[in-house]
Amino acid sequence: MKRFSELSNEQLTQIVNRSKKLRDELDEYIEDTEMIWISEKLSCVKDSLENWSVGFYNQNFLKVRDYEGFVDGVEKSIKMYGASEKLEKKFHQVQKLLHTNLFAHTAEQLKELWLKEELQSICDYVEDASYELYQGKVGEKCESYLECFFDHYEDYLFDEETQTIYKPTRLEAA
Repeated sequence: MKRFSELSNEQLTQIVNRSKKLRDELDEYIEDTEMIWISEKLSCVKDSLENWSVGFYNQNFLKVRDYEGFVDGVEKSIKMYGASEKLEKKFHQVQKLLHTNLFAHTAEQLKELWLKEELQSICDYVEDASYELYQGKVGEKCESYLECFFDHYEDYLFDEETQTIYKPTRLEAA
């Protein structure tokens, strides 16, 4: 028997591929992990939003209450997390139009681009990873999560001969 912490990524992948329970837990781990990133990015702009819905398997949206505040939040997001060249270009364009009649329109375009590139892309990735797991396999979208996922299971044991997973139990001293 070996601890999970002693197994190679290939062996861990095989174990997950054979265990629906572990695939479901890996799927939940991926969703939880990426929702943290989404929450962090949203925190940059949330004070400027009237309403929003961002998650997996739904139609995501942002409704801006204060476009100037939103643009400031996008600037903060770009500084903290980086951005594509396209998003940075749109951000600079909006900044130049701050006190013009085109500001709200271009800020709305910035909002849509920021949602698409910074949040929707994460949601799409998670949905693709979930689909891989639903198909009964750990694919390339899920592989990068395996090591961290199994940090939570490092004390589990795997019997290679019987292909059995043993969960450690805690015994209380009397």
